[in-house]
Amino acid sequence: MAMDAGQLDFASLRGKPHAWKRVLLESGPFVFFLIAMLAKVSYFNFKPGAYLDNDWYPWYREEAIHAVYGSLATLLILISPLVLLRPSTRFVAMTLESFLLSVLVLGDVLHFRFYGDIPSLSASAGAWQLALVWESVVALVARQDILLFADIVVGLALFPFYRRATRNLTGHRRERVVAAGILFGAGCALATVPIGIVRADIHGVFRYKYFRYFGARKIGVINYHVFEIAERLKHLVAARNSINSRENADALALVAQWNAHAPAHSPLFGAARGKNLVMIMVESLHAFPIGLKFEGREVMPNLTAFARRSMYFDRFFSQSADGTTSDGEFTSLQSLYPLQAGSVQTTYPTNNYRGVPRILSERGYSTMSAHAYYGELFNMRIVHPRLGFQKSYFREDFVQRDTLGLGLSDAEFFRQVIPRLEAQPKPFMAFLITLSTHHDWKLPAAFKTLNVGELEGSLLGRYLQAMNHFDEGFGVFIESLERRGLLDESVVVVYGDHKARFGKSETEGRTDLARLMTRYAQLAEPDSGFDFRYWALQNQVALLIHLPKDSAAGRKSATAGHLDIGPTVLSLLGIDNRAMMALGRDVTGGQDQFVVLRNGSFIYADTVCATPDASASTAKCRDTRTGTTLDPAMFEPRFDAARRRLSASDIIISRNLIPAR
Repeated sequence: MAMDAGQLDFASLRGKPHAWKRVLLESGPFVFFLIAMLAKVSYFNFKPGAYLDNDWYPWYREEAIHAVYGSLATLLILISPLVLLRPSTRFVAMTLESFLLSVLVLGDVLHFRFYGDIPSLSASAGAWQLALVWESVVALVARQDILLFADIVVGLALFPFYRRATRNLTGHRRERVVAAGILFGAGCALATVPIGIVRADIHGVFRYKYFRYFGARKIGVINYHVFEIAERLKHLVAARNSINSRENADALALVAQWNAHAPAHSPLFGAARGKNLVMIMVESLHAFPIGLKFEGREVMPNLTAFARRSMYFDRFFSQSADGTTSDGEFTSLQSLYPLQAGSVQTTYPTNNYRGVPRILSERGYSTMSAHAYYGELFNMRIVHPRLGFQKSYFREDFVQRDTLGLGLSDAEFFRQVIPRLEAQPKPFMAFLITLSTHHDWKLPAAFKTLNVGELEGSLLGRYLQAMNHFDEGFGVFIESLERRGLLDESVVVVYGDHKARFGKSETEGRTDLARLMTRYAQLAEPDSGFDFRYWALQNQVALLIHLPKDSAAGRKSATAGHLDIGPTVLSLLGIDNRAMMALGRDVTGGQDQFVVLRNGSFIYADTVCATPDASASTAKCRDTRTGTTLDPAMFEPRFDAARRRLSASDIIISRNLIPAR
């Protein structure tokens, strides 16, 4: 039977085809599947649509091209061995490989549509649970997703013809070995592109890992999964190499010694026994806006008034580091130090943790957390249950109205949280994380109620406007708690998660912060060298603890940091925390604490020593009372203690030494 002109006569190519026909049969399916697979894994490298509201930095065409190079590199390395197979066997192998890749990408896409991020390695391990919610999964599938499997359909349709056409195709093993080597070498050469991007880490997405999508956008989704697997293996090897090591024993002994030498209970121990606990972690909340008046108007009148009714710690320092918000969360709830690079919660999401929420849940408290953003941020969805929260609310649990910036406004967030607090079984712990005051503090005109004058448009000016907006919502929240009788039945803790970064913009040789503080806070001009006053301004965040009936209100000037929050609230609730794996202290007794920052800088009583590397040789030390310059060498024992504390915390976290109970 004669064939139509448009049909491909594979049968005519059997036997001993001409060289070009043999090349077509050998390489055609290979190139076809390679292009198809490259298109699939490039899904996350196209310019994101306007619907994507977790896009923290711009999309660049060059970045997308680099990601394609990186994806091509990995695909070439993965499929180069298939060149050694017989044509029909190779066809089957590439079809199967493309199918598996389609399933992987489809899983990433569906996860992204629901959570706004690609799945973590930990989440992928629990993929079997999707069968329990299959109807929800199916609802996420879009019509265009069939394109991920289009090459599979084409391949299956053509395979019978291809097998007949290549049945008698003679082998050329030497040529195939050479071709496989060339493809593998090309893949290795191209792999220098994603490796270089990970090492440079310009936006910190591989170090901080706040969203995995950003990493996939830079090096390709398949490469990001490879990166996560490599990171996990690195940590497993490090942990295995250190089993039964002296370091483990020393780290645990340091914590045990710290707890054994804890001072006697504060007079306020048990002052709020049996009461609820409401912790509000405010994005980027510094201490200096409290009480600050700008052109005769208070920046944060409601928080300032609340501070007068609370214990207000005016020498409280941020101990957060690279992990920013997740560090503020971890340090305050678990009372251990953050990692030197990255976030505890993204690096060790499946560790045992036993901080404030776990301890309270063991004592009959109902525990909840709420953050009106994606639960994938810093792995909160995975880590919060491990911290001890019985229920967590994220973006999908809130009605998205009155939004600004990254999502729900703080005022609307508080409005929607109040009914959930009332519904909680008593006593309860509620951990609330705000959102509106996230860098870079751009508010729509409708939300701006503070005139910042000459600071308009600057980072610091926008920061003050954002804090003023938060303050309005906070005032309504406290009023609601009071009206419902919850305020006098609860300990309310308000604190900043980490310091803000205002940049170094200058006018007439002065930073915006210096201009603000010299004019409106009567602070002297900064010194030309290290000025500990301005260093403190940039490192001090707010901490207010309100007790029922406004008891024990007043300023507390003892030095303290994030690690002290957990032990302090447990003490107020009448819970002895000496069995807790913690390096903080209850600060209601008034004693100065040895506050160590992640870089090894420390504050203790009247001494500040700032250093980038926990070394006296690079430190600048001052007496905060007199302003006198001090010789860092005289504090070498303090630096040694700081290094030992940081090292012990790192070992406990990285080797999962926190007991489950």
